[in-house]
Amino acid sequence: MLKAYTLRFTGALMMLLLSLGSSPSYACDESCKRAQAEERLNVRYPSYLNKRYCRDVSSQFLTTAAKSLRRYRENQLSDLHRGGMYNTRKFLVQRKEWLKECDDYLQQVSRYRVFRNAGTTKEIFTAMDNVSSILAALVNGATYVSDEGYDSLTAVSERFDRLLTLMDNHKTQMQLAGQLNID
Repeated sequence: MLKAYTLRFTGALMMLLLSLGSSPSYACDESCKRAQAEERLNVRYPSYLNKRYCRDVSSQFLTTAAKSLRRYRENQLSDLHRGGMYNTRKFLVQRKEWLKECDDYLQQVSRYRVFRNAGTTKEIFTAMDNVSSILAALVNGATYVSDEGYDSLTAVSERFDRLLTLMDNHKTQMQLAGQLNID
């Protein structure tokens, strides 16, 4: 009798231990991964930096910032006014800093990138750099001229178009996947 009781107790204890060991509460969530990354990299992430914040920054860039950039491209870029180019470049540089901060964070605490994967993220960051660099050059007095009629406006317009196309394509993919809801 004692032997049967001991076996039942041991079996129940084993089941309890197994269920505790596989409990989702013991999985490493974002705060756990954040702490591990901070320790591993010897850094301290700002308190506002988390997956939700990064998703919001990315969504805002793909929606609100895209509208602003498109409006500038269509209505004011043709003037090549230095003040507008300067402000737009600063706007892009600031947004890239925010997005890059999120991308670095997301790489350390999750398997995602700020624009879903490494390829798309690199393409959008490169396009942002290209627009920023040509705007900086134009603000500093550079001009672009070619025999085919390629001028400063054409050069900067093509780079804007590339960035806006990449942003639109990614926004569409996110909407189709149900990961970006826009009113």
